[in-house]
Parts: sequence; structure tokens; C-alpha cells
Amino acid sequence: MRAIFVSYRREDAEGEAGRLFDDLVGVFGYHSVFMDVAAIQVGRDFRKAIDENVATCGVVLAIIGEDWVDAKNEVGQRRLDDPSDFVRLEIASALKRGIPVIPVLVQGAKMPRAEQLPNDLRGLAFRMVVELTHARWASDVQLLIKALRTTPVLEPVAQSLSAPADGPRLRQKRLPGSAWLDWILEKARSARVGKNARKSVDFPGAPRARPEVEQVELPNDLLVDNVHFTLTGPRVLALGRVHELRFWVHLEEQRSTVLRRASAAHGLPISEISEKSEGPYPLQRGSRLSIRLRIDGLKCLDSHKWITWTGEIGSTAFVVDVPASASEKTYPATASIRLNGCEIARMSFVVRVGPAKPDINEIPSITTTHRSAFASYASQDRVEVLKRIQGIEAAYKGLDVFVDVVDLRSGQNWEQELKRRISKSDVFYLFWCRHAKGSEWVDKEWHWALEAKGKDFIDPIPLEAPDVAPPPQELTAKHFNDPLLAFIAAAGGGHSR
Repeated sequence: MRAIFVSYRREDAEGEAGRLFDDLVGVFGYHSVFMDVAAIQVGRDFRKAIDENVATCGVVLAIIGEDWVDAKNEVGQRRLDDPSDFVRLEIASALKRGIPVIPVLVQGAKMPRAEQLPNDLRGLAFRMVVELTHARWASDVQLLIKALRTTPVLEPVAQSLSAPADGPRLRQKRLPGSAWLDWILEKARSARVGKNARKSVDFPGAPRARPEVEQVELPNDLLVDNVHFTLTGPRVLALGRVHELRFWVHLEEQRSTVLRRASAAHGLPISEISEKSEGPYPLQRGSRLSIRLRIDGLKCLDSHKWITWTGEIGSTAFVVDVPASASEKTYPATASIRLNGCEIARMSFVVRVGPAKPDINEIPSITTTHRSAFASYASQDRVEVLKRIQGIEAAYKGLDVFVDVVDLRSGQNWEQELKRRISKSDVFYLFWCRHAKGSEWVDKEWHWALEAKGKDFIDPIPLEAPDVAPPPQELTAKHFNDPLLAFIAAAGGGHSR
């Protein structure tokens, strides 16, 4: 079946429709996208062909330009008022069958109102729209592609892309998240240069030009591993001394090596080391994790460290200062594990201060893994936020981030649905800057999150420094600064003013 049907009016948006068709074919494959001029055989009744393809497609993209509503035929009649108009027939057929229809606005066109449409098309006015602009074409198309990939009726096509029946398969499993195919295509094309310049590359969804296409092994940085997070340290932290806690990222089969290295790092026999390990978590190689350690009541001299997962054991050390005046008790602590600035997991544990107790060989801890997240942001920051989310979902398979503009469907009560999504999420990502500070919807969303689940549920993701965009008074205790901002600013990047 042809999963995606592109409906357009030639005199209205032929150029944009053709450009979008090419982009979709590059991702989903030629046999998964239908557009009349490119797919109907010469001599065939195109009315019948269009009707058959609409009936069997999974989604219809209605390309709407400036003249879509008011376009007239040769006798001066508005085309949409003609029951035999093919654009009207295409969309009406899809609406009647319950096939999802996505209005795609181009040329700065506005969404038609219901009263501007014939009765059999009025349902189109209540569909969530996607806008494609010339200046942001690439990012706008990526947003549309993400929406298409989450459409349930397209799942059989996605499966066929990952395992084509008529050609060789890529050896590595597909990447998680919405960006997996884009990166595979980019890596496959890059493989054509250098030492592999004379070899052809076969990738999912692309038509096979020659039967002798060779198979290419994907680069190491596209692999996804099931990693474990481990915390090690002395069983008890003695008063008046400085101690070291170490955080490790590793595979299950590397655990014994981790304990040997921890023994050497702490200067203690393995039998005298406390450790806690959690996992597995699916993580892409090349992902750079940031670890933030906090121990209530004790001072951590450097509380923010980085680890890049390469497939080999990674670790970082945190130095904890225990004053002689500290109370002999257990202290609550957390290790926040972050990717692209967003928290993907949180390890809650306790450390003991006092005399050594030989019967303690494990650090008591609870690890909260985030499986679902809600992204709250201002519309002006959409491209920047989607880039971050795309990177997180691609690198960390275990997380599903709700983005309103992508995930909300037509006919839904937006406010009610947003509240429901917030209450169901494990973490609330608050992308904060001056735009968000002035956004009515962002203000509503974080207040709903605070009321539903409290401050710990909210994870601020600063897009600007707090002196530029001060945090809300209710959230001043949260961390609204990020060392990443300094690096971005130094490199000449950063948030648009």
C-alpha cells in the first residue's frame, strides 16, 4: 500500500508539493508516497487511480497554498464548489473513510474556515495543521516527518523500512527515536567517500538501482548499547575527611572490571567498597551524559561532571567534604543523569557519616528512570527545542517526549489533553528563556505541573542564563543555570534575542 498520499492543486502549489514529495521519498521510499504526476502510469484513468490510492493510503497530506480556496476553473466557477473537482474528491474520500488528513500550509496561506468549505470538506477545518515555510523548510519538514512516523497506520511501512524483503539488510538494529533514518541515510551517504568511494550503499526504503549493491557496516557511533549506571564509594564517610564517590557507565559484562577499577581508585579492597548498580538503559554510543551530584547537608566540591559513552567503561569522580562537625547519620543524595541538558534518570541514595560498619556493602538507592516526558516551551523556540528532543530520543531509546505541536490531534480539547499528558509524564521539561517567561501557555503548563506533582517533577532546561531570563519565583530553588550555555556563547551561538 502507498502510505502517504499528497493532495495538491497544480496552479496553487505544484512547486511546494513536488519539493515535499522528493523529501518524503528520501525518507520513506518511492513506493510509500503517492503523487499523481510521479506515480500514475501513462494511459491509465487517473481518476480511478487516485480513488484507489486514497482508499488504500494511511494518511493524506492536503497541500494548501494562497489560491487553494478561491481557485477558479475555465468558466469562472470556484473549483471547490464543483463536485467533480479532483482535490475535493481526494480529501472528501479520505474524510469519509476516516483516513487521517493533515493540512499542510505553504506560501504563508491561512487555514480555511469551515464556512469557506463545501459540506463534505468541512471536517478539514478542525484538523491540526503543519506549516512549511521557505526559510525553515528543512526543520518544518522534519516536524512533519516526526508526526508521520507517529501515525499508527504507518507502522507497517516503518517495519518494512527496517527489514526490506527484496534487498540486503543493515547489520545494526535501527536507532530509537524520530531521527534514526535521517542519521542512517547521512552515514550511508558519507560512506561513499574516502576508502569506500567505489562501493554502492543500500539503505532501507530506497529503490535498488542495481542488483550488485554491496552492504555497508554502519559506523561504531550508531550502535546502541544496554548500559548500567553504578555508584561506588567507601561504606562510611569518616568525619573531618575528604572522600571520593565515583559514578560509572558500563555494560553488564564489564561489572567485575568496574569493581576492580573502583577498588584501585578508592584504595580499598573490593570487600570494603559500597556499590549500587542500576540498568539496563539503551544508550547510543557517542552520547555525552552530564552527571549532577547533590548530597543534602554535605559539600560536593565539584558537583557537575561529564561522561561520553563509547562502548568502553566510563567513570567520573566526585569529591565530598565531610566536616568534623557533621552529624553521624545518613544523608539523602541524588545523582541527576542528563542528556542534551534534559534529565533522563535520577538515582536517589543515602551516604552514611560516622564510624565504619563492616556489614554495609551496598549503597541504599532508588533509581527513577524517565520513560515519558512533557516538553513545555514557547513557540518562538520550537526549532531549538525540537533539535534537543530529537537528539535525546535518538540517543536514549527509553524516553518518549510529548511535544504538543507534534502529538496533539484534531478534535481534542487542548487544555484538557495537556493537563492529562502532564499528569501522566515522569518528568516535566521546562525550556526556559525570555520567550517562555512571556508565554501564557508555558505559564499555564508549569503551574499545572507544579500543582499536579510538585517541584521535583519540574526539570528546568535553560535556553538563556538566569540573569537574562529570571526563573519564576515559585521555582527559584531549582537549577536554572547550565555550564553548556557558557560554551555555546563562547562559540558564537546561543539563543536569538
